[in-house]
Amino acid sequence: AVANAGLHDPRFMTARVGAPDYLFGPTGTSYDSPFSSVNVQGQVRGYGCNQESHLVIAGPNISALLSDPKPINLTRGTYLDSCGSWLNSAHYLGDQSIVHGFYHEEWHCDYARNSYTNKSIAYAVSSDGGLTYSKPNYPHNAIILPAPGNTSAVHQTGEGDHTVAVDEENMYLFFTEWDPPQGFGTTIGLARATRASGGVPGAWWKYLDGKFSSPGVGGQSSMIRGPTGTAVFYRQKHKDFVSLGGVGIEQGIGLAFSTSPTEGWMTLSDPLLHLDRSSWNRTAPVAELVAYPSLAGDLGAQDVNDDFYLFYTYLEPNASFADRYFVRRRVTLKYSARAVDEGQPQ
Repeated sequence: AVANAGLHDPRFMTARVGAPDYLFGPTGTSYDSPFSSVNVQGQVRGYGCNQESHLVIAGPNISALLSDPKPINLTRGTYLDSCGSWLNSAHYLGDQSIVHGFYHEEWHCDYARNSYTNKSIAYAVSSDGGLTYSKPNYPHNAIILPAPGNTSAVHQTGEGDHTVAVDEENMYLFFTEWDPPQGFGTTIGLARATRASGGVPGAWWKYLDGKFSSPGVGGQSSMIRGPTGTAVFYRQKHKDFVSLGGVGIEQGIGLAFSTSPTEGWMTLSDPLLHLDRSSWNRTAPVAELVAYPSLAGDLGAQDVNDDFYLFYTYLEPNASFADRYFVRRRVTLKYSARAVDEGQPQ
Protein backbone atom coordinates (compact mmCIF):
# COMPACT_ATOMS: atom_id res chain seq x y z
CA ALA A 1 0.00 0.00 0.00
CA VAL A 2 1.10 3.56 -0.66
CA ALA A 3 2.06 5.49 2.45
CA ASN A 4 -0.46 8.21 3.27
CA ALA A 5 2.19 10.91 2.71
CA GLY A 6 2.37 9.83 -0.93
CA LEU A 7 -1.22 10.94 -1.45
CA HIS A 8 -0.14 14.55 -0.84
CA ASP A 9 3.47 14.37 -2.12
CA PRO A 10 3.83 14.83 -5.91
CA ARG A 11 7.13 12.93 -5.82
CA PHE A 12 4.95 9.82 -5.53
CA MET A 13 2.49 10.85 -8.26
CA THR A 14 2.17 10.65 -12.02
CA ALA A 15 -0.49 12.35 -14.13
CA ARG A 16 -2.11 10.98 -17.28
CA VAL A 17 -3.55 13.67 -19.54
CA GLY A 18 -6.11 12.81 -22.21
CA ALA A 19 -6.67 14.25 -25.67
CA PRO A 20 -8.25 17.71 -26.03
CA ASP A 21 -12.02 17.88 -26.25
CA TYR A 22 -13.21 21.08 -27.95
CA LEU A 23 -16.45 22.01 -26.20
CA PHE A 24 -17.26 25.41 -27.68
CA GLY A 25 -15.96 27.86 -30.25
CA PRO A 26 -14.66 29.67 -32.04
CA THR A 27 -16.22 32.54 -30.12
CA GLY A 28 -15.41 36.02 -28.92
CA THR A 29 -18.26 36.32 -26.42
CA SER A 30 -17.08 34.21 -23.47
CA TYR A 31 -14.20 32.25 -21.90
CA ASP A 32 -12.15 35.31 -20.97
CA SER A 33 -11.58 33.97 -17.44
CA PRO A 34 -11.08 30.61 -15.73
CA PHE A 35 -14.07 28.27 -16.00
CA SER A 36 -15.83 27.82 -12.65
CA SER A 37 -18.46 25.33 -11.53
CA VAL A 38 -20.56 24.29 -8.54
CA ASN A 39 -22.81 21.35 -7.63
CA VAL A 40 -26.16 22.38 -6.19
CA GLN A 41 -28.20 19.45 -4.86
CA GLY A 42 -27.03 17.16 -7.66
CA GLN A 43 -27.16 19.76 -10.44
CA VAL A 44 -23.89 21.08 -11.87
CA ARG A 45 -23.66 24.73 -12.90
CA GLY A 46 -20.69 25.88 -14.97
CA TYR A 47 -19.78 29.46 -15.87
CA GLY A 48 -17.85 31.20 -18.63
CA CYS A 49 -17.24 34.93 -18.61
CA ASN A 50 -16.18 37.89 -20.74
CA GLN A 51 -16.92 41.12 -18.84
CA GLU A 52 -20.32 39.62 -18.07
CA SER A 53 -20.88 36.10 -16.71
CA HIS A 54 -22.79 33.29 -18.41
CA LEU A 55 -24.14 29.87 -17.52
CA VAL A 56 -22.53 27.40 -19.96
CA ILE A 57 -23.16 24.05 -18.21
CA ALA A 58 -26.40 23.02 -16.47
CA GLY A 59 -27.29 19.43 -15.72
CA PRO A 60 -26.41 16.32 -13.71
CA ASN A 61 -22.66 16.44 -14.51
CA ILE A 62 -19.87 18.56 -15.94
CA SER A 63 -20.66 17.36 -19.49
CA ALA A 64 -24.12 19.00 -19.61
CA LEU A 65 -22.99 21.77 -21.97
CA LEU A 66 -25.60 24.31 -23.09
CA SER A 67 -25.84 25.08 -26.81
CA ASP A 68 -25.79 28.82 -26.05
CA PRO A 69 -24.42 30.61 -22.97
CA LYS A 70 -27.12 32.17 -20.77
CA PRO A 71 -26.63 35.46 -18.86
CA ILE A 72 -26.77 35.12 -15.07
CA ASN A 73 -27.28 38.81 -14.22
CA LEU A 74 -23.62 39.50 -13.41
CA THR A 75 -22.53 42.26 -15.76
CA ARG A 76 -21.04 45.73 -15.81
CA GLY A 77 -22.15 48.04 -13.03
CA THR A 78 -21.49 51.64 -12.08
CA TYR A 79 -18.76 51.29 -9.49
CA LEU A 80 -15.77 48.93 -9.11
CA ASP A 81 -17.35 46.65 -11.73
CA SER A 82 -17.87 49.28 -14.42
CA CYS A 83 -15.60 47.33 -16.79
CA GLY A 84 -17.11 43.93 -16.03
CA SER A 85 -17.97 41.12 -13.60
CA TRP A 86 -16.34 37.69 -14.00
CA LEU A 87 -17.69 34.90 -11.74
CA ASN A 88 -14.45 33.10 -10.86
CA SER A 89 -15.75 30.88 -8.05
CA ALA A 90 -19.06 29.68 -6.60
CA HIS A 91 -19.88 27.44 -3.65
CA TYR A 92 -22.98 25.68 -2.39
CA LEU A 93 -22.75 25.10 1.36
CA GLY A 94 -25.97 23.15 1.91
CA ASP A 95 -28.33 26.05 2.63
CA GLN A 96 -31.44 25.32 0.48
CA SER A 97 -30.78 26.75 -3.01
CA ILE A 98 -28.34 29.47 -1.89
CA VAL A 99 -25.05 29.67 -3.82
CA HIS A 100 -22.27 32.01 -2.72
CA GLY A 101 -20.47 33.65 -5.65
CA PHE A 102 -17.14 35.48 -5.76
CA TYR A 103 -16.56 37.59 -8.83
CA HIS A 104 -13.57 39.41 -10.25
CA GLU A 105 -14.40 43.03 -11.09
CA GLU A 106 -12.59 45.83 -12.93
CA TRP A 107 -12.93 49.58 -13.28
CA HIS A 108 -11.06 52.58 -14.77
CA CYS A 109 -9.95 50.25 -17.56
CA ASP A 110 -8.08 51.24 -20.71
CA TYR A 111 -7.17 47.87 -22.21
CA ALA A 112 -5.56 49.41 -25.28
CA ARG A 113 -3.00 51.06 -23.01
CA ASN A 114 -0.86 48.12 -21.93
CA SER A 115 -3.97 46.26 -20.66
CA TYR A 116 -4.42 48.89 -17.95
CA THR A 117 -7.22 48.20 -15.45
CA ASN A 118 -8.00 48.20 -11.71
CA LYS A 119 -8.96 44.84 -10.18
CA SER A 120 -10.81 43.78 -7.06
CA ILE A 121 -13.12 40.99 -5.85
CA ALA A 122 -16.75 41.16 -4.73
CA TYR A 123 -19.54 38.96 -3.40
CA ALA A 124 -22.68 37.81 -5.22
CA VAL A 125 -25.44 35.43 -4.19
CA SER A 126 -27.86 33.13 -6.01
CA SER A 127 -31.17 32.05 -4.51
CA ASP A 128 -32.22 29.82 -7.43
CA GLY A 129 -29.48 27.21 -7.34
CA GLY A 130 -26.85 29.07 -9.35
CA LEU A 131 -28.96 30.02 -12.38
CA THR A 132 -28.87 33.77 -11.71
CA TYR A 133 -27.04 36.01 -9.22
CA SER A 134 -27.46 39.36 -7.52
CA LYS A 135 -24.99 41.75 -5.85
CA PRO A 136 -26.30 42.28 -2.31
CA ASN A 137 -25.87 45.73 -0.77
CA TYR A 138 -24.27 46.95 -4.00
CA PRO A 139 -21.97 48.84 -4.35
CA HIS A 140 -20.74 47.92 -0.86
CA ASN A 141 -20.21 44.22 -1.65
CA ALA A 142 -16.43 44.21 -2.17
CA ILE A 143 -14.52 41.56 -0.23
CA ILE A 144 -10.93 42.09 -1.48
CA LEU A 145 -9.41 45.48 -2.24
CA PRO A 146 -5.72 46.48 -2.26
CA ALA A 147 -4.14 48.59 0.41
CA PRO A 148 -4.07 52.35 -0.24
CA GLY A 149 -1.19 53.23 -2.52
CA ASN A 150 -0.93 49.74 -3.99
CA THR A 151 -1.95 51.00 -7.41
CA SER A 152 -0.42 52.05 -10.70
CA ALA A 153 -1.38 54.25 -13.63
CA VAL A 154 0.65 52.36 -16.24
CA HIS A 155 -0.39 48.68 -16.11
CA GLN A 156 -2.78 46.20 -14.51
CA THR A 157 -3.20 46.85 -10.82
CA GLY A 158 -5.23 45.84 -7.79
CA GLU A 159 -6.08 42.38 -6.43
CA GLY A 160 -8.13 39.83 -8.37
CA ASP A 161 -7.89 36.81 -10.70
CA HIS A 162 -8.90 34.52 -7.86
CA THR A 163 -10.32 31.15 -6.85
CA VAL A 164 -12.01 30.15 -3.58
CA ALA A 165 -11.28 26.71 -2.09
CA VAL A 166 -13.45 25.46 0.79
CA ASP A 167 -12.53 22.80 3.34
CA GLU A 168 -14.56 21.53 6.30
CA GLU A 169 -14.14 24.74 8.35
CA ASN A 170 -12.87 27.62 6.21
CA MET A 171 -12.96 29.32 2.84
CA TYR A 172 -9.60 30.26 1.28
CA LEU A 173 -9.41 32.90 -1.43
CA PHE A 174 -6.22 32.85 -3.51
CA PHE A 175 -5.73 36.04 -5.53
CA THR A 176 -3.15 37.75 -7.73
CA GLU A 177 -1.67 40.84 -6.16
CA TRP A 178 -0.64 43.24 -8.90
CA ASP A 179 1.97 45.84 -7.98
CA PRO A 180 2.69 44.27 -4.56
CA PRO A 181 4.67 46.21 -1.97
CA GLN A 182 7.35 43.48 -2.07
CA GLY A 183 8.20 44.62 -5.61
CA PHE A 184 8.10 41.20 -7.32
CA GLY A 185 5.83 42.21 -10.21
CA THR A 186 2.90 39.96 -9.27
CA THR A 187 2.50 37.67 -6.26
CA ILE A 188 -0.11 35.31 -4.86
CA GLY A 189 -2.05 36.54 -1.85
CA LEU A 190 -4.47 34.65 0.39
CA ALA A 191 -7.52 35.55 2.44
CA ARG A 192 -9.67 33.42 4.76
CA ALA A 193 -13.28 33.45 5.91
CA THR A 194 -15.10 30.87 7.99
CA ARG A 195 -17.26 28.41 6.09
CA ALA A 196 -20.15 29.35 8.35
CA SER A 197 -19.94 32.99 7.21
CA GLY A 198 -20.53 32.11 3.56
CA GLY A 199 -17.76 34.52 2.56
CA VAL A 200 -19.92 37.65 2.77
CA PRO A 201 -18.38 41.13 2.86
CA GLY A 202 -16.58 41.77 6.14
CA ALA A 203 -15.84 38.09 6.74
CA TRP A 204 -12.48 37.98 4.94
CA TRP A 205 -9.02 38.43 6.49
CA LYS A 206 -5.81 38.49 4.48
CA TYR A 207 -2.76 36.44 5.44
CA LEU A 208 -0.07 38.82 6.73
CA ASP A 209 3.13 37.91 8.58
CA GLY A 210 1.95 34.44 9.49
CA LYS A 211 -1.60 35.31 10.57
CA PHE A 212 -5.00 35.94 8.98
CA SER A 213 -5.18 39.35 10.60
CA SER A 214 -5.33 41.95 7.82
CA PRO A 215 -8.72 43.23 6.57
CA GLY A 216 -9.85 41.89 3.21
CA VAL A 217 -10.79 45.40 2.10
CA GLY A 218 -7.77 47.69 2.17
CA GLY A 219 -5.40 45.44 4.12
CA GLN A 220 -1.86 44.39 3.22
CA SER A 221 -1.00 40.74 2.55
CA SER A 222 2.06 38.52 2.53
CA MET A 223 3.20 36.59 -0.52
CA ILE A 224 2.25 32.90 -0.51
CA ARG A 225 5.11 30.84 -1.88
CA GLY A 226 4.61 27.53 -3.61
CA PRO A 227 1.24 27.39 -5.40
CA THR A 228 1.62 27.20 -9.18
CA GLY A 229 -1.21 29.70 -9.55
CA THR A 230 -4.35 31.14 -8.00
CA ALA A 231 -6.57 28.33 -9.38
CA VAL A 232 -6.68 26.29 -6.15
CA PHE A 233 -9.07 23.48 -5.22
CA TYR A 234 -9.67 21.43 -2.09
CA ARG A 235 -9.46 17.66 -2.56
CA GLN A 236 -12.05 16.36 -0.11
CA LYS A 237 -10.94 12.76 -0.53
CA HIS A 238 -7.36 13.50 0.53
CA LYS A 239 -7.91 16.58 2.74
CA ASP A 240 -5.38 18.66 0.83
CA PHE A 241 -5.16 21.47 -1.71
CA VAL A 242 -4.10 21.38 -5.36
CA SER A 243 -3.07 24.45 -7.33
CA LEU A 244 -2.92 24.86 -11.10
CA GLY A 245 -0.83 27.32 -13.06
CA GLY A 246 2.48 28.08 -14.73
CA VAL A 247 5.52 26.02 -13.74
CA GLY A 248 8.18 27.84 -15.73
CA ILE A 249 8.61 30.42 -18.47
CA GLU A 250 8.90 27.73 -21.15
CA GLN A 251 7.63 24.62 -19.35
CA GLY A 252 3.87 24.78 -19.19
CA ILE A 253 0.91 24.35 -16.86
CA GLY A 254 1.36 22.16 -13.79
CA LEU A 255 0.06 21.12 -10.39
CA ALA A 256 1.27 21.65 -6.84
CA PHE A 257 -0.06 20.07 -3.63
CA SER A 258 -0.13 20.90 0.07
CA THR A 259 -2.08 19.98 3.18
CA SER A 260 -1.85 23.64 4.24
CA PRO A 261 -2.97 26.63 2.14
CA THR A 262 -0.11 28.79 3.45
CA GLU A 263 2.98 26.57 3.23
CA GLY A 264 4.46 23.21 2.29
CA TRP A 265 3.57 23.36 -1.41
CA MET A 266 5.31 20.81 -3.65
CA THR A 267 5.13 20.77 -7.46
CA LEU A 268 4.51 17.76 -9.68
CA SER A 269 7.78 17.14 -11.51
CA ASP A 270 6.37 17.39 -15.04
CA PRO A 271 3.72 19.83 -16.29
CA LEU A 272 0.31 18.66 -17.47
CA LEU A 273 0.83 20.63 -20.68
CA HIS A 274 4.05 21.75 -22.33
CA LEU A 275 3.55 25.14 -23.95
CA ASP A 276 5.13 27.12 -26.73
CA ARG A 277 6.33 30.56 -25.85
CA SER A 278 3.40 32.75 -26.73
CA SER A 279 1.98 36.19 -26.19
CA TRP A 280 -1.28 37.92 -25.36
CA ASN A 281 -0.34 40.24 -28.23
CA ARG A 282 -1.97 38.37 -31.12
CA THR A 283 -0.21 40.17 -33.94
CA ALA A 284 0.81 37.46 -36.43
CA PRO A 285 3.02 35.53 -36.60
CA VAL A 286 2.38 34.29 -33.05
CA ALA A 287 2.18 30.86 -31.43
CA GLU A 288 -0.90 29.20 -29.95
CA LEU A 289 -2.14 30.46 -26.58
CA VAL A 290 -3.40 28.37 -23.66
CA ALA A 291 -5.01 30.63 -21.04
CA TYR A 292 -7.20 30.59 -17.94
CA PRO A 293 -6.61 27.00 -16.77
CA SER A 294 -9.04 25.53 -14.26
CA LEU A 295 -10.09 22.17 -12.81
CA ALA A 296 -13.39 20.37 -12.21
CA GLY A 297 -14.47 16.82 -11.53
CA ASP A 298 -17.50 15.10 -13.05
CA LEU A 299 -19.65 16.72 -10.37
CA GLY A 300 -18.04 20.17 -10.41
CA ALA A 301 -15.14 22.08 -8.89
CA GLN A 302 -15.75 20.55 -5.46
CA ASP A 303 -15.20 17.09 -6.99
CA VAL A 304 -11.49 17.43 -7.82
CA ASN A 305 -9.72 14.36 -6.41
CA ASP A 306 -7.80 11.75 -8.46
CA ASP A 307 -9.78 11.89 -11.72
CA PHE A 308 -10.84 15.27 -13.07
CA TYR A 309 -10.80 17.63 -16.05
CA LEU A 310 -8.36 20.38 -16.98
CA PHE A 311 -10.29 23.23 -18.63
CA TYR A 312 -8.73 26.13 -20.53
CA THR A 313 -9.22 28.74 -23.23
CA TYR A 314 -7.32 28.01 -26.43
CA LEU A 315 -6.27 30.19 -29.36
CA GLU A 316 -4.76 28.62 -32.47
CA PRO A 317 -1.51 30.04 -33.87
CA ASN A 318 -2.09 33.52 -35.30
CA ALA A 319 -5.71 33.53 -34.06
CA SER A 320 -7.22 36.56 -32.34
CA PHE A 321 -9.36 36.68 -29.19
CA ALA A 322 -12.43 36.63 -31.45
CA ASP A 323 -11.63 32.96 -32.11
CA ARG A 324 -11.43 31.43 -28.64
CA TYR A 325 -12.08 27.73 -27.99
CA PHE A 326 -13.29 26.22 -24.71
CA VAL A 327 -11.29 23.00 -24.23
CA ARG A 328 -11.03 20.25 -21.64
CA ARG A 329 -8.74 17.25 -21.08
CA ARG A 330 -9.19 14.35 -18.70
CA VAL A 331 -6.49 14.09 -16.00
CA THR A 332 -5.90 10.98 -13.90
CA LEU A 333 -3.49 10.90 -10.97
CA LYS A 334 -1.73 7.67 -10.06
CA TYR A 335 0.24 6.97 -6.89
CA SER A 336 3.38 4.94 -6.35
CA ALA A 337 5.00 3.45 -3.25
CA ARG A 338 8.32 4.97 -4.32
CA ALA A 339 9.31 8.34 -5.69
CA VAL A 340 8.84 8.94 -9.41
CA ASP A 341 11.93 10.04 -11.36
CA GLU A 342 11.71 13.53 -12.80
CA GLY A 343 11.02 13.44 -16.52
CA GLN A 344 9.56 9.94 -16.41
CA PRO A 345 6.91 9.61 -19.16
CA GLN A 346 3.44 10.33 -17.84
